[in-house]
Amino acid sequence: MEKFRTKRGSIAFSNSKVMMEESVKAYFTNMFEGLWEDGGAKEKIFFMALVGFLSFCTSFVAAAFYSAPLYTKLFLGTSLLSVALAVMIYEHWNNVEKEKFIEYEKINSVKLVEGVKLFTCPRFIVKYERDGEEKTRYITMPMHYIPGVEESIESIKQAFEERDVEVK
Repeated sequence: MEKFRTKRGSIAFSNSKVMMEESVKAYFTNMFEGLWEDGGAKEKIFFMALVGFLSFCTSFVAAAFYSAPLYTKLFLGTSLLSVALAVMIYEHWNNVEKEKFIEYEKINSVKLVEGVKLFTCPRFIVKYERDGEEKTRYITMPMHYIPGVEESIESIKQAFEERDVEVK
């Protein structure tokens, strides 16, 4: 069984289906392993800068939120809930699912989106049938700066095509 690292976990190919596993722990593990353990000096510097930047931003926002007046806290809380609701509505309207197992014969199409280097990660968009309805499953790859991402993308693309699933 072939298994590859994704942004939030892994993807594996068996004889009859593709299997995706995602978790918060796997997200951080993949980020750490990709940048720190597999990377060179440039990737380690990027990782340390990223951790420092995120720590600074988190402490700054927490301090600002703690000392902010009540109406600002209500505004920020309402804004966060609105964004979460908008994402949920988008996923519902576009039939985006977090399916773990998809049989090859139910897959209608697979599209590879390269992503914009600094802003979005590469991803596979899998369209498949479930209960007579077309569903969508995103398989997001790690960011471009992690070593070996391009090779993983090509290997996943090849694994789909070996199982008679065309990747556009």
